[in-house]
Amino acid sequence: MTATSSITSTEEDRALKTRHRAMAEEPDRVAALDRDLLALAERFDRGHDRTVLDWEYLLVTARRV
Repeated sequence: MTATSSITSTEEDRALKTRHRAMAEEPDRVAALDRDLLALAERFDRGHDRTVLDWEYLLVTARRV
C-alpha cells in the first residue's frame, strides 16, 4: 500500500498500534477497526495494479496530565 502523507510510516504504525493496544481486550472492536480501515482504503484506492491512496489527514495524540 502506498500513501501520500506528511507523517512517516513509522509514526503511522506507532499510532495504529497504540489504538489497537487500547482495545486489546476487545478483539471484536479491533477486528471492526481493521475491516473499516480496509474498506476505507479500498474505497479511495486510485491504483490499477497496486494500491495508491492520495489523501491528507491530521494525526493527533493526546495524553492526560
